[in-house]
Amino acid sequence: MFKKLKSVLALVLVAFGILAPSFSGAQEAAPMLAAFNGATYADNGKTFSANQFAGKKVLVMFWKSDCPPCLVEMSGFENIRKAAGAMPIIVVTPTWGKKEQYFLQKPIKNSALILKYKTGFNNALEYFGDPEGGVPYSVMFNEKGIGCISNLGPVNAKVMKDMFNECGK
Repeated sequence: MFKKLKSVLALVLVAFGILAPSFSGAQEAAPMLAAFNGATYADNGKTFSANQFAGKKVLVMFWKSDCPPCLVEMSGFENIRKAAGAMPIIVVTPTWGKKEQYFLQKPIKNSALILKYKTGFNNALEYFGDPEGGVPYSVMFNEKGIGCISNLGPVNAKVMKDMFNECGK
């Protein structure tokens, strides 16, 4: 009960812009990902839980359908998936309509988890280290839950290689 209350409190604080630490490269994934606890996966309606990512590398990608670089990024998602291997990839989007369903087909087919997070999307960007709210924006966490690198701009196979080099593959 207390853990759920902490997660809800973190989500509320992020949504209202009260909790927004800058990304320092030394933050743990579980507490940061817990900000999304209770949000739903867009493609299947299940509820997000940060606990399922304990001990795993995770790539979190912030994405919007009205962002041309985001569309380019998703069109090459098969290469991102190949470079990431079995690492979970979470694509966070503020909306889930026909446009998003169309452009996120490749990530869904390539085992990406699509998280609809409308309330506080820009605050979540800031919380994860992007104070300007620019997208596409990605953060990679290593197996110990340490946020080791962030990237503002489209992710492709080369960027993934650089991110792995920084975080250790």
